[in-house]
Amino acid sequence: MNDTKKEKKPKPKAIYEPGELDKVRQNLGDISPEEAMRVANVLGGEIGIEKTPQFDSFSKNRGIYIKTKQDKHIPIRTQPIQPNIQSTEVIQKPLSLPNISSRDKTLIDKMMSSSEYKIKRPQTFINFLFSLGKLPDRVSEGFVSVKLLNYIGHIQKFTSCVKRLMAAGSELYKEKIKTIFSAKYKMLNYITRVDLIPIQELYKQLSRTPNQITVTRLIPFIRSIYKPLITIYFLGEERITSYIKTAYAEIAPDSKVPDETLLQYTKEACNEWMYISGYVMKGMYPLLLRMCGTEIVPYPKFFSTKISKILAFLDMTKFDLILPDEKVKEKETLSDLKDNQEDQKKTDTSKNEEESVSSNQKPEDVSEKTEVIDKEKDVNNSEIGSVVSQGLDLLERIFPHAGWQNLGKEDFFPYFQPLYQFSDGFNLLSVENPMQITIILVRILEDFFQACRHINFTLDKDSEFESYQDSLSDVFSDWTLYREVLFDKDYLSELKEYVNQVYTESSFKKLPYAKKKLSNMQWQIKNMFLPHLSFDLIFMERPNKDGSYRPLQLRVEYLKAIFSTLISRVEGNPRDISGAPNILEKYHFDIPNVISKRIDVLLGGKKSKGATNLNLLKYTLSIICVLDWWVNDENSPGYEYDNTLPYRVSEEDGTPVFSVPLRSDQNNLFIKSIKNRASAGK
Repeated sequence: MNDTKKEKKPKPKAIYEPGELDKVRQNLGDISPEEAMRVANVLGGEIGIEKTPQFDSFSKNRGIYIKTKQDKHIPIRTQPIQPNIQSTEVIQKPLSLPNISSRDKTLIDKMMSSSEYKIKRPQTFINFLFSLGKLPDRVSEGFVSVKLLNYIGHIQKFTSCVKRLMAAGSELYKEKIKTIFSAKYKMLNYITRVDLIPIQELYKQLSRTPNQITVTRLIPFIRSIYKPLITIYFLGEERITSYIKTAYAEIAPDSKVPDETLLQYTKEACNEWMYISGYVMKGMYPLLLRMCGTEIVPYPKFFSTKISKILAFLDMTKFDLILPDEKVKEKETLSDLKDNQEDQKKTDTSKNEEESVSSNQKPEDVSEKTEVIDKEKDVNNSEIGSVVSQGLDLLERIFPHAGWQNLGKEDFFPYFQPLYQFSDGFNLLSVENPMQITIILVRILEDFFQACRHINFTLDKDSEFESYQDSLSDVFSDWTLYREVLFDKDYLSELKEYVNQVYTESSFKKLPYAKKKLSNMQWQIKNMFLPHLSFDLIFMERPNKDGSYRPLQLRVEYLKAIFSTLISRVEGNPRDISGAPNILEKYHFDIPNVISKRIDVLLGGKKSKGATNLNLLKYTLSIICVLDWWVNDENSPGYEYDNTLPYRVSEEDGTPVFSVPLRSDQNNLFIKSIKNRASAGK
């Protein structure tokens, strides 16, 4: 062997775990190299070095990378590399709830399981035994699948409407909201930059296992959803809606987008924020309370007294909040601005006539009209009871010549579609389909409830209402869902598919699949809207009820009992305002709607003494009584007709009919009716 060419010694193998040799050296203590060699010869073994520190795969449950067999600090990485994955999931920090007293935890758990919030399922005896008296951390499936999805939908609609309104502005206006740092422009600019994709991604992760979601797992979602809301929350509901309204007034004159479209964006944005402020912020409040780790503070006081804790949880500072300007003079409301524009243009003659009728009414005439329940009784409706007859008479006054005295025989779609723009598919409902009248009454009450939300109901402090298994806050919160989810999403989607298949294939109705589909639609109506609906049981299989919602008929009965009790108290003793302390104050609609405009006229104008919450409740109760009769009385016209053909058909060939001519004389009919009543002294 050539001495000049020395063989390369093989590199020792990495056979020891990271940190293992250091531990051995520490155990042996300080020894000489000779002693170390002697020990090695005695013990034998292989010469090697430590392995390169490796990292385990990502821990899905905790959102961290863990270094194998090391005592050092565990690094946290919030965005792991995931190659070949198109949709990136939102990865959060390790999740844990703060420690709180057992008393506060028990109270918060009870709050979450209450009928007001329904975040957790009520505790059962079995749960009590297995959880040692504590409610489990898991939230209800309905809260995840229904309520959270509904909350996201309202937030998305709010931001979308504001963004569309801002997009319609001139380039000068768009630059204005970016450069002027008043509270209004900061708010508008912020909303246009809100990104809801992280919230949607987090919800997608939750929706995969809605029955396995715990309060702890909701931390990232609650943090993401509250962050944009709390940013503008302290401006206040009235100021936020006012900012949006004035933005419309500033954008409309120079915009190429039709004024009606801009006005619609504005109305929807304001309505959505009122819903968010009144229901979304409150609906998740117990979760935020638990995650912030504070003692229990009632809503909405919690947001002001514990704001430092809230901001810490949301990873925000006080400088992230948009607060009101000092000494800001609020501008005119949307209705005032709109009226001024119309007065200047002098184009809407019907509206001018309506306003003229309202302004020319004498106070003494108005006082006679403040009572909803008239003493007159329609002869044609005497058999259905005076309360219902009076309700139908009120509906006829609000919507003259719609056909209220001929329910079940009159087609209401041509009259109400231009007023309320119902979803696609509503046009398919036949005259005999009781859902046509049901949804129209539900929609009318939506307009009434917009003002009813401003009545300060204190039913929880009233012993007379303790027995009721419902609450007004839940009713107001869920009311739109009966139309938007149970009817539009569940029922109409099925009906449209059914009718389209019938139209393309005449023999489709005879197929077992078609019969089962029709049967399921009828069960949907029976379970949630019309309990006395009867139909041929072609299939004995009955679909399960959706436990996420209380049936509409129960909600109607509850509203009827509550409103009638409150009204009778005041009528018996004007000083008895228990249950609604501001019942004698003036009613308030944040945004003008179909009902508000007509009620203002019937009561003599916004400034009339008759424009009170009491009279608003009377009007609302009258409509509720009609709906109660329609769905809960098995002798109502809603149950008179065969429901085997729930859609419109041609009299000539029996094929589905998809469209009918709409009416455009609704406003003129109302004005004419008011003039006739005024001239007749009614």
